[in-house]
Amino acid sequence: MFAFERVPEDTVSLLALDRKIAEQAHAFLGEVELKVQSPEVMREKVMLIAERTKAQEILHALFQQHMSMVLRRCQSDVIADEWQKDALGVFSRDERFFDRASLLAHALADRSFESKKFAQSEVWANRSIKEAERVGKDLPWLADAWRISAQALSDDNLGPEVESRLRKSIALWHEQRCPDPIRAMFAFMGLGIFLLEVGKRAEAEKALVDAVVFAKTLPGEAKMLAAAPERVLLKIRTP
Repeated sequence: MFAFERVPEDTVSLLALDRKIAEQAHAFLGEVELKVQSPEVMREKVMLIAERTKAQEILHALFQQHMSMVLRRCQSDVIADEWQKDALGVFSRDERFFDRASLLAHALADRSFESKKFAQSEVWANRSIKEAERVGKDLPWLADAWRISAQALSDDNLGPEVESRLRKSIALWHEQRCPDPIRAMFAFMGLGIFLLEVGKRAEAEKALVDAVVFAKTLPGEAKMLAAAPERVLLKIRTP
């Protein structure tokens, strides 16, 4: 375990402490996965430690960020959501952690999207993008934040902004050296399907061809993801 007597003032030491918390969270996850500890016992352990970090804001935020994953594994999603929101608020006020704020906003957007809470999802995705802009560089999850922002909006809007956001997402996926295959293909396929829905057949076909080309550049079995856009292409090309 780690001590919480005093938060180090210098960034290097603070990040070293952050790594220790992350390692502890990973160990806790392992205990739950291997059934060394029940989810109920682990949740109580995490909550008890959290009480000891509350007096030190940045430490508590770091603890909440990492341990929210443990709480999710313990099926305490409501608390995990609140912890991520709290940590995001703290990180957004400290320029050393603007990237963490963006990461947490993306996580909340992703969770809301999966729960079909599309209005919330768009808000969080846009927050992730906003925080990333403060960092001044393209963060690994930014491409997916743009994708979620677009597809959450498209739930009740087929306007040009959806297409613009999807194209931004795709442009960012192209720039990544090791893109997440499935999430990247969500964006490529999303653009193709959106263009079909708004009647832009020729542009949709081009987008789907681009999706096939992109998928075939992916490593290993990920190349098989080309099958989905190929099936859609076959349908729209068959009289």
